[in-house]
Amino acid sequence: MKTEMTEEELSKLKQIQRNMVGTDCIEVTSILMLHRTLSPHTVSESLGIDVSTVYRYAALYTGGGGGTLMVNRNRGYCGMLSRHEISRLRTELKRNIYTNSRGISSWRKASFGVSYTPQGVVDPLNHVGFTYKKRKKSPVKAVRKSRKPLYPNFRK
Repeated sequence: MKTEMTEEELSKLKQIQRNMVGTDCIEVTSILMLHRTLSPHTVSESLGIDVSTVYRYAALYTGGGGGTLMVNRNRGYCGMLSRHEISRLRTELKRNIYTNSRGISSWRKASFGVSYTPQGVVDPLNHVGFTYKKRKKSPVKAVRKSRKPLYPNFRK
């Protein structure tokens, strides 16, 4: 499977490949390898990606050129709340202290009508910048009733 490109496109893709970091250059590298008449199976084995991914990259390139390879198509999940609702949640968490996620879950249900399980509240809170720290038991110093020395045979 050979991709047809001019010398100008080839040099532009090589420049893009040099400027990219980490795994971002895999798409461009796969197109360059296909241009050198390597098979999609060889490209997939060399780059550690699936054969269907190589075909998808080739289809993207032939459909729109090198610019389509640079677009980030991985969109993160922003949750069920809008930005305004997230800011209200932040204000509520700064104003009130919640000891467990059940309280936050019930507040969100009452305020926004969005239902989360108590465990489902934890990830959005981390995304907003809050963390939940489980309370630990800590030893408390015992109060002595008498003033007798603890070690009668030990003197200063």
